[in-house]
Amino acid sequence: MYLISLNSYGASKISLKETPQPFISIHIAACSEPVNDVIKTIKAAARQDYKNYEIIVLYNNTDDRKLWKPIEAFCEFIPRVKFYNRDNVADYKAGALNICRGLMNPRTEFLFTLDADYLLSPNALTIANNNIHAQGVDLLQFPQAYTNHSKENGLALEFEHYFKLYSAAAGSLNMNLPTGTLTLVNVKCLDSIGGWPTTSITEDAFLGIELLKNNCSIGYSDNIIGRGIMPSSARDLKTQRMRWIFGNFQTIIHTLRTTVLSNRAKSVLITQLSSWLNLNGLAWIYLIIIGLLAPVYRNTTTLTIVFLSLFVIGFHSVFQLIAFKRIWGNWRHAIKSYTIHIANSVEGAYTWWGYVIDRDRPFARTSKFARSVGIDTEQIIFNSLILLSALQIYVQVDKVLGIILFGYALTRAFSRFCLYHSLKNAQVTINKSQTISL
Repeated sequence: MYLISLNSYGASKISLKETPQPFISIHIAACSEPVNDVIKTIKAAARQDYKNYEIIVLYNNTDDRKLWKPIEAFCEFIPRVKFYNRDNVADYKAGALNICRGLMNPRTEFLFTLDADYLLSPNALTIANNNIHAQGVDLLQFPQAYTNHSKENGLALEFEHYFKLYSAAAGSLNMNLPTGTLTLVNVKCLDSIGGWPTTSITEDAFLGIELLKNNCSIGYSDNIIGRGIMPSSARDLKTQRMRWIFGNFQTIIHTLRTTVLSNRAKSVLITQLSSWLNLNGLAWIYLIIIGLLAPVYRNTTTLTIVFLSLFVIGFHSVFQLIAFKRIWGNWRHAIKSYTIHIANSVEGAYTWWGYVIDRDRPFARTSKFARSVGIDTEQIIFNSLILLSALQIYVQVDKVLGIILFGYALTRAFSRFCLYHSLKNAQVTINKSQTISL
């Protein structure tokens, strides 16, 4: 709520002007990525109009030589690029990025993280350097954007809502959290906390917490300086979203336990970390259990539980819709992105529960290799249970509440159809030219 009230301020675009050009090291950590995607990323990174920079490509934990050998050969002919291959790298992406720190030029003042499927605009480093000096911060985050979608793809809009709402609002307070790629950070500041943290599988968000605890400042710029490839299958999207949710919950627990940050700072940070989470899990479980048991068991408490469960779900849904409307300013984009958000809400409700059982879940990569959109069987089963419960509640408990739940179940089914359409659109455009127009 606090960040939504600040959202209208956003993050101002800063005009380019003459600024000193400190040495910047671009770090690309890759693991089992498509060869063509990585080569395109390196090509775009090597075409910067910035003078003082290098590119470090660290391929790690990849047994298939066909994936990294062509990239090694390609890098031999590209100025500024240093290629390395490492096996048995611990701590996932954070571990790879920490190795990159040890390989960079001693003159490096800033490092810039770049995912292996992202294409930088030619003036990306110039914009980043000008912005970080103009804002006077130690870390500067740019929004993630994508190449493989049409203009009004609902999934792309849902991704974008995080930056338009959470990053922009928190950025106005210099408390926005980094998001892993398109991040420019002061090397001395990063070294002051011992490098990339390895405690959470969302090392980027955890890094932001540690920097703020160490009195480093974080800024946000809404300039689009690079575009990547968003997931184009249900399986890959689910893998990515569950990693974000679980890792962010790890970071939430860490944030709550720290005594360095103020309660105000914690509230701003936890609001960002909980952007993909929701508290609907228990309400759904209650509705399913009551619906399934209604033919054989019901009492006066049943009606109250159904009503309260629907109230929780309804309040969350209305609040989210208002937030999306505030972000986009029009109902078309608001409903498109909100619908996709509903489609992914089951992961948001239950993934973080796993923290109680296993606090150290391994890092699950999002595959960039093409695959069919696929069908999420778990989602089909879940929606079927909601529909069945709605029918039983209509017959056995209360007709009005049953109709409301039935309408909600149909909305969820429609949202999954919209998500399938968005993923299909991403697949159709994934093989098109990835030339960036910025």
